[in-house]
Amino acid sequence: MATQKITPYLWVEKDANAVADYYLSIFKDGKLKDFRKFDSDESGNDAGIETAVIEIAGMEFSILAAGPLFKFNEAVSFVINTKD
Repeated sequence: MATQKITPYLWVEKDANAVADYYLSIFKDGKLKDFRKFDSDESGNDAGIETAVIEIAGMEFSILAAGPLFKFNEAVSFVINTKD
């Protein structure tokens, strides 16, 4: 399988792991590929941040929980993976 070139990115206020679990409870073929938690010193964000990567139907989605700066809504960002 070719490497995915564009990854949809969802920004949520908190608990990236719970958000990942929610999506994975809906899409039974999905799986959690990565979860990371960074404290305030590591992230530069007073609340710290969490990231999760899930795969649904062979497609990766990233989740960023980085506090209340932006509330969850219907918007989505994209990460474009390049060679360098």
